[in-house]
Amino acid sequence: MCIYLGDLAGLTYNTQEHVLPAALGCCTKLEKGVVSDQANEYFSPIERDVLEHSLIQLPRIIIGPGKRGKLSEKYATTSGVSVINLDGKNGLGYMKGRNGYLLSQFVIDRERNVRFRYQQDDRLNARNEIEQLKKKLLSMGKKYVPVEMPRDDDCIYIAFFKDKIHIGSYNALLDSEIEEIKGLFSGKISESNATTSCGQLSATIEIKHNFKNICIVAIKSALNTLAYLKGEKYITQATEFKTIIDQVMSGNDEVLNCVVGIGFEALEKMRQSLHLDNNQLACILNKQGNKLKAWLFIYEHGYEVSLCDSCATSCDLLLDGIVCDWKNRRDYRFLDYLKTKKILC
Repeated sequence: MCIYLGDLAGLTYNTQEHVLPAALGCCTKLEKGVVSDQANEYFSPIERDVLEHSLIQLPRIIIGPGKRGKLSEKYATTSGVSVINLDGKNGLGYMKGRNGYLLSQFVIDRERNVRFRYQQDDRLNARNEIEQLKKKLLSMGKKYVPVEMPRDDDCIYIAFFKDKIHIGSYNALLDSEIEEIKGLFSGKISESNATTSCGQLSATIEIKHNFKNICIVAIKSALNTLAYLKGEKYITQATEFKTIIDQVMSGNDEVLNCVVGIGFEALEKMRQSLHLDNNQLACILNKQGNKLKAWLFIYEHGYEVSLCDSCATSCDLLLDGIVCDWKNRRDYRFLDYLKTKKILC
């Protein structure tokens, strides 16, 4: 039975859910039958938004791990398209790991002159890059990904990244302006308008901090950890968790009342008292009287989740959880982790 959707008709269980997000380095999965495919589909875009647009984005890009928790540079996390400044000139680019990259792009100035810029690379052919980008722009329809440029920049930037056209401008473009821009590319663009760019890059990455989505991911991580420690039936047969599960699955604003951020100073003290290394991913459950709480640690951020204020169901979880040593691709139950640290015998 799914801990989130219960015994709802039509649920399938073809995949296994990671206890904590795999993209943050967790390797351990719950058994099949604990989280349904349908619940996974619900959580997937919410989790992706937190990983790619919240405050977690930057340390994930710079520190790692990369896609699906992999450590290879090949799988390093890529930011969304951002404003890149190269030797004093703006453009569209992205961060991958600690490096910045300039995308091949058209630059349209206020007089509607078009230039093509691409980063110096012997593997690139300017003519092919121009024709490919032109073709994608003319066939994009009205949908594109806007990138907000600095207000003192009156140029328009057009690039293609991750199967989407991105257009950089300091203000939103009207449909009529998009059509006008497309008209500039109806004829042939001469290769003399192509310029190479190389030099020192700096990037400005936009952070969109949706705290409700963070709350949902934090609560899900806490419930997954509880199922990992106590089994799926502990959750599905109890009534105490029904309210918070309903709030999570409905996207209700009430989830904001269940999660609080832990301040940096308090977080540092908590990590020290729990013997957690900096940037270590962990979810620790703590039962105090009838109250069951969880502490979720992600990089330099921490969140406290109130799972239950009056748990009547018997619970022996005084302090336990999961700790992910993602740099060594290994997870521990918290008590086992303390043994490796020689804190417990």
